[in-house]
Formats: sequence, structure tokens, C-alpha cells
Amino acid sequence: MKKIAVSLALAALFTLSACAPRDGAAPQGAATPAPTAAPGETGAAAGDATEFGADVTDYTLENATFGGIIFEANDVTLTLAGSSTLSGKLKAAGRLTIAGDGSLAITSGADDCINAVGDITIDGGTLILSTEDDAIHSDAGITINGGTVEIKKSLEGIEAMTVTINGGDVRVSASDDAINASDGTDGAPTAQEAPGGRGGFGGDMINNPALSVSISGGEVRLYAGADGIDSNGSVSITGGTALSFSSSAGAGGEGPIDANGATVLAPTLFVSGRTLAAGTVLTVTDADGAEVFGEILSGDAGSMSLTLPGLLEGETYTVSADGEQIAEAQAQTSARGMLQGGGFDGGDRVPPDGGWQGGTGAPGRVGQPSPADAA
Repeated sequence: MKKIAVSLALAALFTLSACAPRDGAAPQGAATPAPTAAPGETGAAAGDATEFGADVTDYTLENATFGGIIFEANDVTLTLAGSSTLSGKLKAAGRLTIAGDGSLAITSGADDCINAVGDITIDGGTLILSTEDDAIHSDAGITINGGTVEIKKSLEGIEAMTVTINGGDVRVSASDDAINASDGTDGAPTAQEAPGGRGGFGGDMINNPALSVSISGGEVRLYAGADGIDSNGSVSITGGTALSFSSSAGAGGEGPIDANGATVLAPTLFVSGRTLAAGTVLTVTDADGAEVFGEILSGDAGSMSLTLPGLLEGETYTVSADGEQIAEAQAQTSARGMLQGGGFDGGDRVPPDGGWQGGTGAPGRVGQPSPADAA
């Protein structure tokens, strides 16, 4: 019996050693990471990443803590269970799928929170992200089908060649663009661009048809210091709720939607010219005075686009802040609507103090200067 017990113990020790992370760092206070993390498992120290080799294609985090995680496999599924934290980046050398019903909080400092060479797909779970760089970055595409993505702090929130949101709850706070469709090279001014800079929210910039932002469902709330949505290609918003706020009032081409290519929209309201502070109660009412939308802003908004279920193309809606009417906006479905409903239509034009409000201070259609203002 003693010999059998010793043999079993040696076999177990050999198995744990074979599953050790590639960085060789022994987890602190728990067993070495295996394809399924033990509840409460602790990985490498803060600032150090635990690496998993190409043989690890499925991994479950359950109430685990790591300094960071790097997957070297070409295709990895990360399942979230319980509540886990990373104090460094989550990186994949290929495709990364995130699923489950747990939560993962990542604070990554100067690194991206989540970075993958291949596609990133989010099917479930709750992600709470904070970084000085990109919160979620893919060199290919990012697709969000479900779950919750809360980006509390970022330079750019979600960045890839293609960004697709089919469902889920997405909330982004970014000092630059909240969503950016870019390959890292497009977007430089053309030789023909006027000295006045980009016109409207779109701009005379290079259009790359391989780049796109598409929103067809879910709840999307974007707060950006620059563009809420910036695509060096196309933008399509055909369903769900999509609220895009830029702290810019529209000057310099910054705004809620900046597309260099085609723009396809469900009925959308555009408002600019007046900065609203975080905590402001924003409401939208129809021609009969019935409220169709109401929300407390969680960030500053100098210009905004509101794509809401139930809006009717061509109908005029009243937008109010803390009960005070600030604009009447018509629901638009075209790129030109960004200029008519609340953008600016001349590269270097900026609104007068207080915005374009009919020239008398009375509520009017934002984006339509009075003769006095235009003079």
C-alpha cells in the first residue's frame, strides 16, 4: 500500500509540472495553472504575464488573479466563471473568444487590456477594463454578440479593422475615439484636402472599404474626447440602441460619427453646439410630448448622435437637458443627415458662443445658423 501511494504522488507531481506555464513562474499560493484554473488561483506576480503554449486552446478563469495572460495558440476560447482580475494585459497570438457568465476586470497601465493578432469574439461574460492605451485591440476584427463590456478608461476604446456589435451591453469611455475602425495606416489627409480641415463629421479623408463599424443590436453607449465612432471606411447602424457622445462641440471635424466611406443609419438624431456635463438628464420627446428616451449622462457631451428604437425618419423630436429644451432635431438616415441635423458643413467653421440656436438664444434646430450667426 505504501508503494502504491508513493507512485500516485509522483505521478500527480509529474502531471502538474507538465502543465506549467511557459514563463516558468510558479503561481503564488495555489497549484500551477492548468487548462481549467482552480477557484481562487493566483498566477504570476503583478506586472508579469503568465504564458500558455500552443497546446492550450481552452481555458477557464474562475475567481482567479493574474498579473497578465498570454496565449500562444492560434485559436483560444477563454471562459469566465466567478470574478477574476488581471493587473496586466490579456494577449492572444491568434483568435480569441471570450464566453461564460463570470466577470474579468483588467487594469493594464500603458498596455492594451485585451490584444489579439486574430479576431476577437465576445459571446458572454462581463469585462471591466481600464487602461492608458486601447481597451480592446485586434489586428483583424472584433465582434461582440453578448455579455457586458464596460470600458471605464482608455485612449481608444475598441479598435480593429472591423468592429461588429450584434448584441450585449457596451459602454465606453475614451479620451480619443470610443470605436475606431483602422488598419493603422489609413486616415492620412489626401493631397487635395482643403487647408480648413475636415468638413462635417466625415471629412475629406481616405476611404478604405476593408474597414467598417457595424451595429445591429444591443445597447451601445460611447463617450469620447474625439470621435464616438471613427471609421476610415464605412459605418452601419441598423438596430439596437446606439448613443454616441463627443465632448467636442463639432469643431475640427470631431463628433459622434466620423466615416470616410458609406454611412447607413437607422433613424438617428444629431445634436451639437452646446456642451452638456456628466450628470445631465437628457430626454427626447415626440411631437405629442411623449417621452421616447431618457437617461442621465455619464460623461460630457458637446455633440451627439442618438439612434433609438421607435424613431421615425423625417419626424421632428425635441431634445431637452435637465428639463430645458435645447434643440429640435429631425430623425435622419443618411450621412448628409449628420450635417443637417447637428454637424457642421464647412471644415473650419465653428459655432458661435452658445451654439447655433436660431440666433436669439431660443431653442432651435442645432446645426442651422441664423442669418445673423452666418454673417
